Amino acid sequence: MKASLRTGDAASLNVYSVGFRDGEAAGLLGYSTFPWDYTNRTFLDGVVVLYSSLPGGTLAPYNKGRTLTHEGGCMGPGDFVADTPAEDSPAYGCPKKRDSCPGDPGFDPIHNFMDYSDDGCMREFTRGQISRLRGQIGAYRGMRK
Repeated sequence: MKASLRTGDAASLNVYSVGFRDGEAAGLLGYSTFPWDYTNRTFLDGVVVLYSSLPGGTLAPYNKGRTLTHEGGCMGPGDFVADTPAEDSPAYGCPKKRDSCPGDPGFDPIHNFMDYSDDGCMREFTRGQISRLRGQIGAYRGMRK
């Protein structure tokens, strides 16, 4: 699919909406390639999302288009961003005051777009996440602010 539909260069982010009905991706909300894979695997570049998770879709509470991936853990670098609170496992629903890493200060980032919370619960990126995103698209896609 990507090999035949992909358009543009590194500054173009191709987004594909699919059904994920069978195969190894069955049951996923979405996935994407890493920015550093662009140079060597351009034909795989892009983001793939379940069509019913897009705005107006039927997959409530995940139908506002906020499908992204989660990186985390109580130990180690998590998402490699210092200001993202630690979280041992993805949050589902909108569990206020959830604390899956009691030794780490603060509650889990259930309002962060990088969690698995319901779309209606997500509303923010941290400043560090925004900075990392800008750095990544500058380094791997040649885009500057």
